[in-house]
Amino acid sequence: MIRSTRVLKPWQKILLIFVLVGLIAGLLLVVHSFLERLPVGADFYTFWLAARANFIENQNPYSSEVTLASQMGIYGRPAFEWEDQVAFAYPPYSLFLLIPLSRFSYPWAESVWLIANIILIITAVYLSFPRAPKWLPFTFLIFYPVAFGLILGNFVVTISAFLIFYYGFFVIRKNPAFWIQVMVGILLAWTTTKPQFMWLFLVFILLTAFRNKQRIFLISLASAWIILFLLSFLTVPGWLPVWIGRVQEYAGYVKSSPTFVNLVSLILPVKAATVTAVLLGIAILFMTAWMVFKWFRKEQSDLHLFIWFGLATYMFHPHGISYEQLSILVPLLCWVASLSTPRFSTYAIFWFLPLILSWGFFAVSKWVFPAADELPLLYYAGIYAWILLSKNSGIETAKESN
Repeated sequence: MIRSTRVLKPWQKILLIFVLVGLIAGLLLVVHSFLERLPVGADFYTFWLAARANFIENQNPYSSEVTLASQMGIYGRPAFEWEDQVAFAYPPYSLFLLIPLSRFSYPWAESVWLIANIILIITAVYLSFPRAPKWLPFTFLIFYPVAFGLILGNFVVTISAFLIFYYGFFVIRKNPAFWIQVMVGILLAWTTTKPQFMWLFLVFILLTAFRNKQRIFLISLASAWIILFLLSFLTVPGWLPVWIGRVQEYAGYVKSSPTFVNLVSLILPVKAATVTAVLLGIAILFMTAWMVFKWFRKEQSDLHLFIWFGLATYMFHPHGISYEQLSILVPLLCWVASLSTPRFSTYAIFWFLPLILSWGFFAVSKWVFPAADELPLLYYAGIYAWILLSKNSGIETAKESN
């Protein structure tokens, strides 16, 4: 039986566009009215202020004046020495995406950024996985790490949407259109602004793009990064040594350790924790190399490699705030979206239960046991271990030709 597909008439398409624009505009006004009274988005504020200083006020975004302005805007006072200095500590090209928003007042810029990221996530999931459940992107948005990242305005949420686009169009479909390869190459070049989040994902992107012979994409990615790097010298001359110094300062006052190191430190005494952390770190690196080797031999799927790289990224990520868990939530979303014959129990155990627990871990870490925000590593490691070992479990994923 052939299903008939209904084609919208021209006037219906125009009406639909007007309705969508109206809904977005209404949502923007509501969000703006809220944020004008109660500004949030501390991470976005630092970037917005740096972009405004650089492109509007012709100031160096790394200057002490801009750093002090960031502290006054977030803390209401200069930061103490032991606090996060909320200084701009990223390459200048990280600000290019905010050029249109740098002329807006902060409440308007933050409102536009928040709505744009929500739309971007929903669009990325629907376009990348057209057969995925319609509720999937909306439930993804209410995972605590995602919601928290949206509230902070952190770039990790934006980068996650770009990763979803890449996986759906370049890994599953393998032969995207020319303009998609160029566009996604440019966007992923920009994501190098967050190397602590993207380093292993970029390895995955390069491996799969070379295997699938996506030359246009690789040329776009490399060319775009070179152009972004060089343009940074036009916007902030001599930025490279200043940026390196700022990164060193950031590492000094944040003093964060990889997530798996923090977790081991919770369980074992200091000396035993140090030895165990070193051994575990070596084991993770060997496991990563083994996964890549198996992938080259076509004994591991693209999806399994993506899942492992996401988990390894989270294990090595300098632990700070929960939005870093997006490195494991994005592969989980891609797995759930790719399921061909899912059962309700699968969604319940591997999607809705983690959703509930994400808020549970937050509540426990906030009011009972602060170190509880390390525990999701154990939980997601268990989930991914099951997925990686469950090839014959009856849960199948959409076919991926290696």
